[in-house]
Amino acid sequence: GGAVYNGANGEFTLTSGTISENSAIDCGAGIYNEGKTQISGGTIKANSVSSASGYAGAVYNAGTFTLSAGASILSHEVAGAGGGVYNDSVGTFTFSSGSIGSADSPNKAENGGGVYNKGTVVLTGGEIRANTASVSGGGVYNAGTMTVSNGKIEYNDAVNGGGIANIGESAEILIQVCTVEYNSATYGGGVYSEGGSLELSSEDTSFGFGVIHQNTARSYGGGVYLKSGT
Repeated sequence: GGAVYNGANGEFTLTSGTISENSAIDCGAGIYNEGKTQISGGTIKANSVSSASGYAGAVYNAGTFTLSAGASILSHEVAGAGGGVYNDSVGTFTFSSGSIGSADSPNKAENGGGVYNKGTVVLTGGEIRANTASVSGGGVYNAGTMTVSNGKIEYNDAVNGGGIANIGESAEILIQVCTVEYNSATYGGGVYSEGGSLELSSEDTSFGFGVIHQNTARSYGGGVYLKSGT
């Protein structure tokens, strides 16, 4: 952790202030978390990872990480995965309010410009906005389990899955009330899914009323590109 290392038995809370312009060699230039981290305010911005295969520009999580109450993660760029947040296989990331990326301060990565997930992600609010990936998952790259029940994923861009890329045999994603809009990609402007499970719930809202809409594909699948899987 360039700025903060929180060990397996640690509890770290940020309610205001800024974590910015710190550096790490491999990952987690802002926060490296193995314990419990709660961010309910403040900004994590413009931290850097120097390795050519670096990942987790702002936050590396292998514990429990909560982002809420208007906190923001902005202006990170890595050569590997997870420009904003890298949630590892043992990690749980809950996002209920705030922003990951903005129009003038996007996060960037090869995969998962905003968020790269191998563990469990629960999105109940907030915005993942204006992030970019040079390959897959401008907003989110999901290789684990993700539930999206509210919030917005918008104005992100990638080759595969401008808003969300759901890739891998273990990848499972459930999209409910969340709005996925104004994202762009070569394949799957809103959502790209390959090899995993993609479920669009109609219990709370219908597919035709704004769950995935007004996304753009430069080739195929403006809303959803289902390459393989279910």
